[in-house]
Amino acid sequence: MIKYVIWVSEKAVPTDMQLEEVLETFKRYKAVMTPIIKKDPSSPWMQVIGKKC
Repeated sequence: MIKYVIWVSEKAVPTDMQLEEVLETFKRYKAVMTPIIKKDPSSPWMQVIGKKC
């Protein structure tokens, strides 16, 4: 299982934007990727999106 965060924004973010502004601009969601067959990492994987962080 691989845990990660999905960042979503409706507008482009300039590269010089301050972190505080980025955090206000983006919605973030916790997510995990896991193989469909738990003990077989070569099987197809699925993404599970959880709560907004």
